[in-house]
Amino acid sequence: MPRRGHLVLIAGVPNSGKSALAQALSAAANVPTLYFSADQDPWQTTTKLIASLTGEQTNVVAHNLASGIGDGYYEQVLSDSNVVFCFDSKPSLDDVAAELDAYVDTWDEYPEVIVIDTLRNVDGNGEKQDDEWIISELHGLARRTRACVFLLAHMSRTNVKNSTRPPGIKELVNKLDSLPDLVLMVAYDADAETLWVAVGKTREGRADPEAEKPIPLKADFSRMTFGASAINTWDSER
Repeated sequence: MPRRGHLVLIAGVPNSGKSALAQALSAAANVPTLYFSADQDPWQTTTKLIASLTGEQTNVVAHNLASGIGDGYYEQVLSDSNVVFCFDSKPSLDDVAAELDAYVDTWDEYPEVIVIDTLRNVDGNGEKQDDEWIISELHGLARRTRACVFLLAHMSRTNVKNSTRPPGIKELVNKLDSLPDLVLMVAYDADAETLWVAVGKTREGRADPEAEKPIPLKADFSRMTFGASAINTWDSER
């Protein structure tokens, strides 16, 4: 279960549903959230958030936004959401810290959730500041701010024989599973409209590092919604 003060790694091969799951969790939890959307532009991200919050299809939302239909309604939907976005395409950890400072200046508290989408987009600012260093810093950030930090990361396709099932944790690029408190590996089966989620690492209960028993979640990517079991797992305990 994602908890405050924890670093949660959501991993999968490209186009496996990592961002979709993170956005749906953020929208459904609706707790104070700072979302670094480096991998998607404002139009894509805003359209998907509105779809997730309203249940409308993303193409309908996009059409309505482009034509000015329901402007007031969509503005209210976004205003009622507790998700705040940063769209820097290559943020450094200094940029993350600056955005957090601005968030605290505005709201007088840290967000409960911080999402970094994705690790590949974070600027290490130097050859010694590699992925391992970045994860270490984000692990410390989670402890320091008491926020649940979600970090999205890529997995290798090299040994993946079935792209509709999550790879084992050994396929995590750079083997960065030592510090996260929870590692979720995901894969999307479009034919079955199912997002498969395997718990590769957890500090609570039993893990499934080989992804032999992934959990199926009914996925409607057209509305950015998932089965109830995917969106009722936020622990806001302080």
